[in-house]
Amino acid sequence: MHKYNSIALISVIIPTLNEQSNLERLVPYLLTIQEIDEIIIVEAVSTHQHYSHNDPKVTLVKDRVDSRAVQMNTGATLSSGDILVFLHADVLPQKGSFEAIRQKVNEGFVYGFFSYNFEPSCFLLNINASFTRKKGVFSGGGDQMIWILKHVFEKTGEYDADMVIMEDFDLTRKIKKSKLPYCIIDLPLQVSSRKYKNNSYLLVNVTNLVAFILFSVRAPGIWIKKWCGFVLR
Repeated sequence: MHKYNSIALISVIIPTLNEQSNLERLVPYLLTIQEIDEIIIVEAVSTHQHYSHNDPKVTLVKDRVDSRAVQMNTGATLSSGDILVFLHADVLPQKGSFEAIRQKVNEGFVYGFFSYNFEPSCFLLNINASFTRKKGVFSGGGDQMIWILKHVFEKTGEYDADMVIMEDFDLTRKIKKSKLPYCIIDLPLQVSSRKYKNNSYLLVNVTNLVAFILFSVRAPGIWIKKWCGFVLR
């Protein structure tokens, strides 16, 4: 079993598609967090918003395909860290999040994710967010900022490149099936509620429920993606 200490390197990997405005807020903030050793931004090939940053901690890469799973695998391959953190561009972690990850690794956990709150929020979105504090069938999505030991990530086969959607739940499912120790860290992230702003609360939740049912019966990812793309704006 791998043993790590407080100096285990942390690599933050951010897959993006036209997220320049979010990156302009997120990256400078991440650079103020001393526990982060490198930030790898992997842009989808079709992006038309090109982010740039000259800090030596930041690496920018353009991937060959528009696939978040492939983008995150590319970032993991390029990373030098012992701990990989997969972060969406519209999610803002707390400054203590990365110290908490190291602590959980030292406690023996190899995988985990965070609870979150929506921003802006409301009563109904607070109900949704409350479920991210509990382990269950709906936990382990990418908005929860998944982290994993690099050697475990490589051993589990990385993200499934054929998963064009819900690749994060697929990785979590593999971790659960392998009975590896994982945890939820209750330091709530700040997650954008833009999907709910562009669609109704009911429509988003019904769409998500149908998508998860399709995922649970192992329907092809392209079916799930087409369903979500057809229903949601």
